[in-house]
Amino acid sequence: MTSNTFSHSLVVVLPVHGAVDLAVQCLRSLRSDVTSASDLVLVVNDQSPDSDHVDSVLRAELSTYPDMFRLVTNPVNVGLVETLNAAISSVDVERFDVVLINSDVQVTPGAISEMRRVLRADAHTGIVCPRSDNASLASIPHLAGLNRDEAITEFARWFPAQPESITAPVAVGFCMAIRGELFTRFGLFDTFFSPGYGEENDFSMRIRRGGWRVALANRALAFHVGGASFGRDRAAVLQLRNEIVFRRRHPGYTFYREMFIRNEGTSGSPQRFNLYIFTVALVKQLIFTVMGLAPQAAAEFVLAVRRIDKGFTR
Repeated sequence: MTSNTFSHSLVVVLPVHGAVDLAVQCLRSLRSDVTSASDLVLVVNDQSPDSDHVDSVLRAELSTYPDMFRLVTNPVNVGLVETLNAAISSVDVERFDVVLINSDVQVTPGAISEMRRVLRADAHTGIVCPRSDNASLASIPHLAGLNRDEAITEFARWFPAQPESITAPVAVGFCMAIRGELFTRFGLFDTFFSPGYGEENDFSMRIRRGGWRVALANRALAFHVGGASFGRDRAAVLQLRNEIVFRRRHPGYTFYREMFIRNEGTSGSPQRFNLYIFTVALVKQLIFTVMGLAPQAAAEFVLAVRRIDKGFTR
């Protein structure tokens, strides 16, 4: 991982909704990469449960930080998507690299700088995510279950044999570096996906149609808890409902995802047409298209079936 001087200033947006201890750990992990006086870190308390306590903890933590770290408290809870949109709209995004990071993420030293280096190394790269122990398409599977020190050691063994970045079908919203001007060109996150889940996928597909690349930075690592803001049961319904709508809206994604899963790690370039992968993707897409007629009911039905199945297999 390398340190760089960037022509674009940095804005980091860190939404917080509960789990304030995780948010504090996230803030501490950011300090080594946020050092320029032109950088800005917006910590947004989205009216967390026990919001006054969350404010108090965050203010106490930030009292020792440089002035570029600021706390904003929403007057009411508006959800992740609208919190991000409001924060992005509050700055002149054309001038900034924008990093959006979940409160349950801890970046390793140099990760933000490496993401930004990859973002600016290619004129057509619009979004960059780090690799992780627990972040869907950005995950490195053999890091799962390791403690932090073990994962860092294993990551250090793994990345030298990898390309600096690979192309991904979509970004993973746990941690993203985005060219700020893309929000001007393509708009903000779609509030249909409020309070969260899928908004970054929809944004990714919109910029891809405009000729931009989404990448994973193979020399940047971030640890991710997952689901800390929404809670496990609520997260499952939200995630599946929004995925159904997203896949109906962007049918090409299912094929891109199947190609990526089968070829991840072999190349950063698009892979050749594969009839088997195409057939699998087509069947999956037909299922998502049908479920998209009633996404909320379909999500609840699928999750209910999964719970019943688990009950039989115990």
